[in-house]
Amino acid sequence: MSILRTAAGLVGLGAITYAWGIEPYRIELTEREIEIPDLPGSLDGLTICHLSDLHVGGFRRLERALARILWGREVDLCVITGDLVSGPGGMKEVGRILSHLRVHHGMYAVFGNSEHDPWTPGIPIVEELEAQGIRLLLNQGERLIVNGSAVLIGGVDDPYLGLAEPDRALAGGSASLRILLAHSPDIVRDLGDEIPDLILCGHTHGGQIRLPLIGALWLHCRHPRLGVRDGYYGPEQLSAIGGRDLGRLQMHVSRGLGGSGIRARFLCRPEVSFLTLRGNR
Repeated sequence: MSILRTAAGLVGLGAITYAWGIEPYRIELTEREIEIPDLPGSLDGLTICHLSDLHVGGFRRLERALARILWGREVDLCVITGDLVSGPGGMKEVGRILSHLRVHHGMYAVFGNSEHDPWTPGIPIVEELEAQGIRLLLNQGERLIVNGSAVLIGGVDDPYLGLAEPDRALAGGSASLRILLAHSPDIVRDLGDEIPDLILCGHTHGGQIRLPLIGALWLHCRHPRLGVRDGYYGPEQLSAIGGRDLGRLQMHVSRGLGGSGIRARFLCRPEVSFLTLRGNR
């Protein structure tokens, strides 16, 4: 019996060591193609680097690992779906990290719940980040031309805190492609009349701690019955989640990079996503 207790203790100690000291820094590079119906040929092959939940507090082990992954990569767009920083000291480091990535048509971000934490009053977050070339979209959209076609990037304030106004964010005129950035997948329940082609979000951290046979312990959503963890969600899934027909809407949920509170990860590696949009084939 003592041997079994000792073995169990060693296994538990090993799991804790792995969850705190190893997995949080084993960033997984996810590459995914998403087919957008009626996407014009000029936008076929559009590439997006999707980052989320960076929780940058400095330029430390995780941030250095992220910078190495981004080094030399080229994309059309880079988007960060909230929780960029965990305090004012991290803001200048976000630009430092992203400077390793070559972006042709702009970097866009939205606020998460971390940007509404007690440290934020009086801190010029928008100005600080936009000075580094990161355009923050807070219930607003921006229309840009990519290869002769109009793309609307809409961004909402944090849905988890009930601050999202998606109709405002998507009211930027006609476009061949409409992408909505949101921190939390709760946005699916907040959509109004305007339905984008693609939602990019994060917030769940993929559950962060996943146990065998049990799965994620906590997904941290305002609507806990959404059941959204991470990865790709298609039109039928999203219509079921939203409780109504959401047309051809698709969504990608990032597991994110960092963590707030408990920073451990278990069976849920941090993630950087490179998405390629494709037209009908």
